[in-house]
Amino acid sequence: MFSRYAKIIITGFVLALFLLPSYVYAEAPPQVTAFSLTPKVVNTTSESQEITVTLNLKDDFAGVGNAFVALRPEVGSTQSLFIGTIRVAGDALNGTYKGSAKLPIGSQKGIWSVSNLYLSDKIANYKDLNKSDLESLFGSGSASFTNEADDDTSAPQITSFNLSPKTVNTESESQEVTLTMTLKDDFAGVGQVWIHLRPEAGSTQIVAISGERVAGDALNGTYKGTTKLPVGSQKGIWSARLYLYDTIYNYKYLSKSGLESRFGQGSASITNTATFDDTTPPEFGEPGDPSAPHLTHFTLTPRVVSTRNSDQRLNLMVHLTDDKEGVYAIGDLCSPTYAGPPTMMRLRPDAGGNEKIDFFLERISGDDLKGVYRARPIMPKGSTEGVWRVEYLYQVDKKGNHRYLSADKIDALLPGRQYTTIINRGQEGVGPKTYVKGYSAKTISKQKGSRYLKLYRHYRGKYTKTRNRTLRNRYKKAANKYLKAYRDANKKVVTASLSWKVKDHANKAYVKLKIQKRVKSKLRVKKKARYLKTYRKYRGKYIIYKKKYRKTRNRTLRKRYQRAAVKYKKAMNKYLRAYRGTKTVVFKLVKTANYRWTGINKWRSYNFRTRSRGTYRYYVYAKNKAGNNQQNIAKGSFRIK
Repeated sequence: MFSRYAKIIITGFVLALFLLPSYVYAEAPPQVTAFSLTPKVVNTTSESQEITVTLNLKDDFAGVGNAFVALRPEVGSTQSLFIGTIRVAGDALNGTYKGSAKLPIGSQKGIWSVSNLYLSDKIANYKDLNKSDLESLFGSGSASFTNEADDDTSAPQITSFNLSPKTVNTESESQEVTLTMTLKDDFAGVGQVWIHLRPEAGSTQIVAISGERVAGDALNGTYKGTTKLPVGSQKGIWSARLYLYDTIYNYKYLSKSGLESRFGQGSASITNTATFDDTTPPEFGEPGDPSAPHLTHFTLTPRVVSTRNSDQRLNLMVHLTDDKEGVYAIGDLCSPTYAGPPTMMRLRPDAGGNEKIDFFLERISGDDLKGVYRARPIMPKGSTEGVWRVEYLYQVDKKGNHRYLSADKIDALLPGRQYTTIINRGQEGVGPKTYVKGYSAKTISKQKGSRYLKLYRHYRGKYTKTRNRTLRNRYKKAANKYLKAYRDANKKVVTASLSWKVKDHANKAYVKLKIQKRVKSKLRVKKKARYLKTYRKYRGKYIIYKKKYRKTRNRTLRKRYQRAAVKYKKAMNKYLRAYRGTKTVVFKLVKTANYRWTGINKWRSYNFRTRSRGTYRYYVYAKNKAGNNQQNIAKGSFRIK
């Protein structure tokens, strides 16, 4: 009895071991079973209004990790509202989550709707839902509310701007740069303001200065900020780029030219008169400081875009943690000793070139020690087609401890579906074009062997006699050429050089050549002979009944002979068509030349060697890195005599 129960327990344990992996490694993201956004009507004319989101979430195994909502007006504004949630009931597998945030005074009037509901579990499976997704689940109006206020859609205005000193020298020590400006806002009040200083030529260096209000109020105030231009900074002119936000995220960007058109030539730049600088960037993938921020989640979507006709917006979502100083993101203040950029990322096409997309990350949930960061860069219309890859993700804390992560390092750090690449397909369904050149016949001849042997011996003799290095190489190549030709002639081997070309926007494509030979099919010969035999049999019967029909005067027999004649005539014609339609000569595949990913946009040739005489044809197939197959299949033919 004991052994029987032991067997049952052991069997169940073994089954559990086999069944467990498919459950443990489940890739289903959390599911939303209920969603509520309240209140449905607000008015932010005189005061901020609290918006609350409540939702029920389920997850199959790992448990819910993060859930937050992004709200944006449906018309005419750059404003946004982010609401993070916490669990208020249930557990991580089935719980109720709730969060709230203040919609500021002067927010955009009209309908605000959910632009993104981001859900992820604890092992980084995620789902991104929008208004239409939620309303299809929970009914019309469930993912939006209305603001009936008099709104504020204008960004802050700058009335004065000054950078000082105008000349610095960072050859021996860092130099302090001061920003002073006056800002006005009509309703919500100035929120964040900072500038980036960049050299105008020859470097990727960047210095950020954040402005703090030192006089006035949020509607009309004076803002000031300082930073250090480090030792070894790029010599030459450094120009400013200004970023202005009010408290409800209306923003304005002004370049150097925009600032100088308002405040005069030279007002938005400084000059570094140093004669020595350090413009060598760090190697990507270097370990960096061990106390730099850590990446725990990374998602770049969509996987496939098309920039042939319009710009395309990308979505980056990352989770970053830091042990002490806090992650330095756009809009944050950092240590005065750090003069580099905030956390940022760069994308480049695999095809190479100078094209790139740089962008900074902003925090939308959590805090600077553990937060969710997002960026929504634009891939411009006409961008290089093919695969785009993360060149680096630059993570930095507020003290300047930093780390560079390449796409390979991100994939190694977070195994699974990280999506560190994007495919730009260009125009859907448009692939490369293929071409072939005309080709003349080649002849197999053993008689040419003696001529090739004489030529080989001639050039071999010249090679051994001369001491000139250039001539020796030339004679050696000629001797080897004719030796190979002599051996091929003796073996009755001929080489056909097949010219082909693939043309596409990219520099590489996946190319195949398929070579077929015209052969006589024994099976088809037999089948055709069988059709001919059957045709003759039915034709003979048809002639017999036709004659009988013409001779007899008996009506009954005439009808019988007529039906039989018609029957055999149909059968006769059926097998005659089959006989005529059956071709005994077919093309059989004899060689596939798989170039895989290879260079294109130029004429190339493939040397096909054979001993077999006959008629051949070949096809050129190609596929580009965007996944589009060839627009046409180029076809060429040749003969071996």
